[in-house]
Amino acid sequence: MVKWKLNLNADTSLSFVIGEDEWTRMYFTQKGITCLLGADSYSVITSKLFKSFERLSSTVGEWERQRHVPSWVITLSETHTSLYLIENEEKINLLIQNMEGSLIGQAVVDSAILKLLRETILPASPSSWLLCEEDDS
Repeated sequence: MVKWKLNLNADTSLSFVIGEDEWTRMYFTQKGITCLLGADSYSVITSKLFKSFERLSSTVGEWERQRHVPSWVITLSETHTSLYLIENEEKINLLIQNMEGSLIGQAVVDSAILKLLRETILPASPSSWLLCEEDDS
């Protein structure tokens, strides 16, 4: 089992536990409280999550940005939790919605993390996207 974490800001992160056949569980942690968001294959999660960050600045039009229109990222298996990103005024907000449509979490993504994603992680191949890797085998 491999674990890795993507810090979104000082007190919020997304964590990933990669198991057999790359089935990956995603967790949301904020202010010390962690909840399971759901699961999918490692390749589906990483491609949708990181490509969504990459796409925001390049394709979101001024109309959407001014009106804070959410951009869908992924709906995870098992719990059917959905993640959305909203870009406004140089900030990216992550919104998490449960299967009933209720908002269960949100976080502002730190500008330093966005810079890291855009300059280092996104241009690299998906196989290099493991951050803060820990092997618990």
